Parts: sequence; structure tokens; C-alpha cells
Amino acid sequence: MQILSSTNAPSRNTAILLWGPAASRKTETPLRYFPHPLVIDVEGKAHHAIGVDGVQEFLMVQTKDVYEILEVLDDLAAGKIKFPDGSAVETVSIDSSSVLWSVRQEAGAIMAEKRAGRRGASIDPDAVNMTMMDWNKVKRPLKRLMNKLNNSPVKYFIITAREKPLYQEIKSGGRTELQRIGEQPDLQRGVEYEVDVAFRFLPGPPWKCRVTRTRGLLDAIMPIGAEFDTFPHEALIQYATGTGAILQDEVELAEEQAEHDRMKSRSDLVEYGKTLELTAKDVAEALKAKDLKFEAEKWPEMVAAIDEFAAK
Repeated sequence: MQILSSTNAPSRNTAILLWGPAASRKTETPLRYFPHPLVIDVEGKAHHAIGVDGVQEFLMVQTKDVYEILEVLDDLAAGKIKFPDGSAVETVSIDSSSVLWSVRQEAGAIMAEKRAGRRGASIDPDAVNMTMMDWNKVKRPLKRLMNKLNNSPVKYFIITAREKPLYQEIKSGGRTELQRIGEQPDLQRGVEYEVDVAFRFLPGPPWKCRVTRTRGLLDAIMPIGAEFDTFPHEALIQYATGTGAILQDEVELAEEQAEHDRMKSRSDLVEYGKTLELTAKDVAEALKAKDLKFEAEKWPEMVAAIDEFAAK
């Protein structure tokens, strides 16, 4: 862990959410205004932007599989994905995240249905309820995706989303009714709070976009509620001074911490010895040879003693 001053902290990237109804320019905006874009085409419609006036050359990956997207981001971080002229990717656009969320929800429903089937339940699949564990499995890869994007080596990452109705519970005459009060992004809950700025696209005519989320320095130039008749890409490009801080992948970190927490007991030490084809007696002799007794806080020393014993 490193402690940094704000005067020399890693430069920032910019996370942007574009949401709104169909045909509101969500797909083409990243390809038109942001440098060296790679679009992860989840909806299968990015090819419609090819040849459109003002749309630059872009790279495209078509998939609805969040795990394939994670692989693409790993390849991108490793420098394996470049433009034909050798230029690095500076922008990643996921179009659209609504479809990813829909696919993951369907995956959760299938898991719940299979579990009900194993228990011998004979019920309508639509009546099967998802458990908290199902929902955790649904959300986990999407959370990992957002983490990778936030810590990616690109200057700009952009996610697009469809919109859906926003309802509010209204109590009237002893009854509770749902009243439509507006629209909201069709996304996993909380994603909108992980971006630096969010715009709702309004197709018009005339076309305009409205700021629905902002933070940091961006709040001074595009506060919530501000409307633009042209997309304010110049301010966003200027805001991104570089790439995000490259932090360890949270899944890898969690696995390391779980392993660290797990390997603390005497039985764990014996299990480790078994991986080296040693018996429990061999493990005891290995510790004795180094004048060691089992102490959890001396785990590295005990492992080293077992390794040396196994190498003989």
C-alpha cells in the first residue's frame, strides 16, 4: 500500500453513462467524439454506425457474455488490442449495459429453476423465486466488470443504457398504488453512482442531453439538470488527465485474502504437506528439524520448513 499526496496522485480517467430511449444517438456518440474507441457491441447494432458521417474508425467486439468482456479488458490492459496502425485504445464503450443486466437476470432465473427442479418441485418456472445467493451470483461478474473499467488503462470508459419507467408508491384511501414519476436507466442498481457524469439523451426534435449525475470538478461546468443541444465532449476530454489508478483486480485480491485467512490451522498445514506427498508425521518431523512448533503467526516459516523437507 502506498500513501500519495493529491499533488502527485495518479491521473484520472473519466467514467460516463449515456442513457435514454432508442434512436437517441447513444451508440454513435462515443464513436464520434472520443479518441480511438473500442465498442463492446452487446446489442449487435454498432455496425449501423460504420460509414456514418463524423464517425471515426473504431474497433468492435460483439458479445453478450460478461465473462468474454472481462477477457477483452484483460487483453486490453496487457496491450494485446491495438488499432491497425498500432495506436492504443483510449476509449471503451459498452453498448448497452441494459442487455448485460437482462442476460444476467435470466441466468439467475435459470439457476433458481434448476434448483427447484432438483428438489422435485413441480411448479411454473415463472413462479420460482430467486434467493439472495442467486442475486449475488447474478451481480458478481457485473461488479467485477465495473471494477475493471474503473481501473482500466484507458482514458474514457462509457456505458450506455436503455431507459425504463420510474415509479413511486402513493398511499391513497388505505391502498398503495404505483405512480409513474419519470424515467431511470435500465441498469443494475448502483451503477449510476460509479460514473463521473451521466447524461439522459432526449431525441427531440430538437435533440438534447440532460445531466442526471455529476461529481468532482465536473459539477462546476455541468451541474445536475444542465441541458446541452450538442454533446459537451470537449469538456469531458479535457477533464480526463490520463488513465485510472491501476489497482489489483478485486477477485484476485479476494482469493488471496481468502487463502491467507484459510491457511491458519494445524490441519491446513497437514493438507499443505499432502500436496507435496508428505504425511502428517513427515510434517511434524519437518517442523522439528527447524525447532519449530505449530504457531499460526509463523506460517511462512513452517511452510518453508516443509518445502525444504520435501526437497530432500
